[in-house]
Amino acid sequence: MGTVLDFFVTVLWTVGARYFTGNGILCFLNLRTTMAQHRSPVLSFLLVVIAVSLCLMAIYGTRPDPPRPMAPAPSPAPVRTRILELQEKPLDIRVWGNLLAWQDVTLSAEQAGKVVWKKPGLETGSVIHEGEPLLKLDPVPFELAVRRAEASVKSANAALESQQATVLGARRALHSARQQETLADRELQRATQLERRGDTSASVLDLAEKGRVVAVAARESAEYALAAAEGSLRVSSAQREEASAALATAFDALQRSTLHVPFDGELGTLFVDIGDWLGPGVPALQVVDRSRLRANLQVPTDDVLGIQVGDSVHIQATFGPEVEGVVLGINPTVQRESRSQSVVVEVPNANQRFSVGTHVEATLRKGTHQALWLSPSDYSLMKSVPGAWVLSGSPATVQAAPLRLGRPLVDRDGLTWLPVQSGLTAGQRIAISNLEVLTEGAPVQPLQD
Repeated sequence: MGTVLDFFVTVLWTVGARYFTGNGILCFLNLRTTMAQHRSPVLSFLLVVIAVSLCLMAIYGTRPDPPRPMAPAPSPAPVRTRILELQEKPLDIRVWGNLLAWQDVTLSAEQAGKVVWKKPGLETGSVIHEGEPLLKLDPVPFELAVRRAEASVKSANAALESQQATVLGARRALHSARQQETLADRELQRATQLERRGDTSASVLDLAEKGRVVAVAARESAEYALAAAEGSLRVSSAQREEASAALATAFDALQRSTLHVPFDGELGTLFVDIGDWLGPGVPALQVVDRSRLRANLQVPTDDVLGIQVGDSVHIQATFGPEVEGVVLGINPTVQRESRSQSVVVEVPNANQRFSVGTHVEATLRKGTHQALWLSPSDYSLMKSVPGAWVLSGSPATVQAAPLRLGRPLVDRDGLTWLPVQSGLTAGQRIAISNLEVLTEGAPVQPLQD
């Protein structure tokens, strides 16, 4: 037994000397000394077991790490591709707006009065025609005003006729006075001649001179009377004109107490009913003409260039009909907030398929433009600059191509396209998927569509 123990101790000493240093070697020395002093079989066996366990633990803890396998080379990224070709796309401008009535008038009362009559069956949406009466105010006050004005006209006419007679009498009196003056002149001339020849006395000459003075005074008085009569005649004439104007005003007020339709259309809103009191300027009803409509479109200033009066405009309502409108005019003033200009379009509506206020999409056609067109998903931002990934070589790799793009275009299908101004040429093949994982010179695997 001693020989076996000595053998294990020798082995443990060899292993301990290889894997332990310092305190480990001292531990083995103490172990060997203890075993030499105590020859008990059980104790010796336990010590051997403990020593073997420690050696195994030391060997396992100090063994070198196993070699690690090399990482496999990354596989090429699968990408969908597109070969660039020159394409011609229509330069359509799509804007939105609301349809307005061609004519929209709110009729207001021009006179004060109570509504006493309304056209039977008059309701919102009723078809009405130009000149048709719709509402009537109480006509009694206006009829009385017409009668008073008519009486004033009659009185003015009578006064005018009387004054005309006065003027006629004054003219006749003046004519007679002038004749008397002429006779008095002749009588004075004869008396003067007789008095010079001595055939009459001086008293006869005095009487002739007196007669001439009286005739001159009578003629002057007749002239003054005629002038006064003519002045009164002018006043009477003016009074008759004033009375006639008052009659016309009263008659016009009577006519305006009835509200008539100004044009063919439909009744929009009826604000009053029978028994309501209206004052001047108070809204009574709304008349709308939608036989044709008007669209006021806000178009970006850059897109207004090239649009002309008379150009065709495609109008389509949401879930509604489609028609072709015509540009009526372009507002020359630019709105600062939106940087847009107002384009007015006439929209035909003979069958009244559109309602006033309908939201529509308008497409203004400005011809076509040929370019290399990219969708927003065909390129990515590379250091804040748009760029595309161009494929080259075999196996395929990608290279970044910085781009300069033009203004975006929205086609008739609602897709957005941008023209390439520089950076790409026709015939090049670009990646259009997995762009976020691509790097300069990285291999790619083009997918077959």
